[in-house]
Amino acid sequence: MRENTLAGTESGSYSKNILIPIVLTAIATFIVALAAPIAVNYFKTPELKLQYYVQDTLPFKTESQEIAIYQVELKNEGSKLLEGISCRITVTSGKINQTSISSSDIIQYDKHYC
Repeated sequence: MRENTLAGTESGSYSKNILIPIVLTAIATFIVALAAPIAVNYFKTPELKLQYYVQDTLPFKTESQEIAIYQVELKNEGSKLLEGISCRITVTSGKINQTSISSSDIIQYDKHYC
């Protein structure tokens, strides 16, 4: 009985030669299947980046008191709309006499806390 083989190959080496690329292709496909959603999520997810700036201030004296004006700026430098942001300012010596908020019309804030 004659064994069927391809020309120039030994029996069994043909199956090894075809099995290696199949296994490598399966491994590569598995890696791409895992990496692709992670990469897409990384580039599609908006960045959250809230920065705050406090300017240095020098107090000045009037006839009856010493006054300091503090300016705090909150700035969204990310690419996602931020909601529910709060800013708390504590003065260790003295008291806050007056507050005000200025912002663009698209920013909504609760005036009750000002």
